[in-house]
Amino acid sequence: MVAILGIVLQFGAIVYCGLATRYLQLPKDRNPVADHAFPCTVSGTLLLVIGMLLCAHVVESGTTESIWREARVVWLQRLGTVNDQAFKPFAIFPQDAQALITVAGVSVSILGFVVQFTGLCGMHW
Repeated sequence: MVAILGIVLQFGAIVYCGLATRYLQLPKDRNPVADHAFPCTVSGTLLLVIGMLLCAHVVESGTTESIWREARVVWLQRLGTVNDQAFKPFAIFPQDAQALITVAGVSVSILGFVVQFTGLCGMHW
């Protein structure tokens, strides 16, 4: 499902580039876009999609399915003495799963990638 979404998004990028370059003839820095830009974009995107599909096939065919139990965080306190206080060893288990922090971490990472990519595209290369 995700691979299909990725292919659809790549195809949408090709359509947008084609419309902007061939139909609307949008300029780049007040100059016409180079003749090789659109064919390179299309061929590079197609090669990228094919390469990613091949890599996914290699990974999928070379792995075996395993069922894992859900991981849980455990906070451990070691046996120790601080000044005149003695602390016994202790384990603290969270009552709820850490689903919110997991979703937040993934969301922040994806947002960071998008913002970084946008910034790099705006740089004066």
